[in-house]
Amino acid sequence: MLIERVAALAEERGIRVVQYSREDVLRTFGGEQSKHDVAETVTMAVPALAPRLPARRRVWESEHYSMAIFEAAALAQTYFALGEGTRRTKGSPAFHAVSTTLGAAREQEASWKRSDGGQTNDCSL
Repeated sequence: MLIERVAALAEERGIRVVQYSREDVLRTFGGEQSKHDVAETVTMAVPALAPRLPARRRVWESEHYSMAIFEAAALAQTYFALGEGTRRTKGSPAFHAVSTTLGAAREQEASWKRSDGGQTNDCSL
C-alpha cells in the first residue's frame, strides 16, 4: 500500500510516524457515528472551519472534497488526546485541552437539542 511505503520512507529519514485507526478517532470524539458528526464536533473546537463544513451527505452523493480538512483536524485532535497510540493521563495538558474542547462541544450540542425539542439540526454551525 502507498501509505505503508510513505510511512517506511519517513521512518528511514528519521521522521516519527503515528497511525490511528478509524475506531481510535471515533473513540476520541465520544463514539460519533459518522465522519460528518466528527466534522461538526471539529467545527465546535475550531470555529474557523465552520464555513467549510459541507451539508450532510445523502447516500447517493459522493463525499465532498472539503471533508479531508475535517479528517486532518480530527487526526490532530486524536494525536493530542492519545499521543503515540496510548491514552495520556488525565493530568496531561494535551489530554485536558482536547477533553475540555470536546466536552464543551458536546454540552453545546446537547443544549441545541434541548432548544429544538430533541431534533438534530443538519445546518452547518
